[in-house]
Amino acid sequence: MKAMVFDRFGGPDVLHEEDLEVPEPGPGQVRVRVKAAGLNAIDGKIRAGTMQALRPTAFPAVPGGELAGVVDARG
Repeated sequence: MKAMVFDRFGGPDVLHEEDLEVPEPGPGQVRVRVKAAGLNAIDGKIRAGTMQALRPTAFPAVPGGELAGVVDARG
């Protein structure tokens, strides 16, 4: 699947498109086929690295955590 990701902190210029494997859900998890996603001010702060102390970021990171969709697999 294609996704916008960042692999270092910075401005909007660190975002790039990358092919990612579709993950299989583990026990107690579900996978959601995203139909709509939202970005907020906090997503820009995470991308910039200013939230690292409160919300550590592992790279590559996909911005945005608000979404709507359909569960397409269960672990």
